[in-house]
Amino acid sequence: MVIARSLPEALSAFRKLSQPVGGSVAWKRWLINRDPIALWSWKKREPATITMQAFIPGRPANTMFACWGGEVLAIVSVEVITAQGLTGAATVVRLVQNKEIEEAARKLAKKFNLNGFHGLDFVFEENSGAAYLIELNPRTTQLGHLRLPGKATWRVRSVPS
Repeated sequence: MVIARSLPEALSAFRKLSQPVGGSVAWKRWLINRDPIALWSWKKREPATITMQAFIPGRPANTMFACWGGEVLAIVSVEVITAQGLTGAATVVRLVQNKEIEEAARKLAKKFNLNGFHGLDFVFEENSGAAYLIELNPRTTQLGHLRLPGKATWRVRSVPS
């Protein structure tokens, strides 16, 4: 992700980001990030798909939700307090409950009849505090734990074989 503040910055970023992924990057994404399609993307050697969005000044937020048959079963949302740079991973987050985020998760789950874990990235706009949806990730995210409604905190433990 790149934040471009001028046309020359945008053109430079576009040239760089549209290049096919190199082997070392693909292997890193597969081994470290556990991205299941990293090697497949590298093998195809196709240029990356570029998405451009208007910049919304504000605070990043994200949510992870579990759903089945288009129904949200559990959800956890956070506001990013500290991150690794402007576009980097969150390092400190605060749990939040936000009706806009929860409604977006419910509507997307229903519209696309989603199953499994999904993550949504948002920005809370600086002036209004409105939640703007940035992207949907069809996988678990760093928030890989959920608080189930009406239940005590669940802990996942491995079962000896």
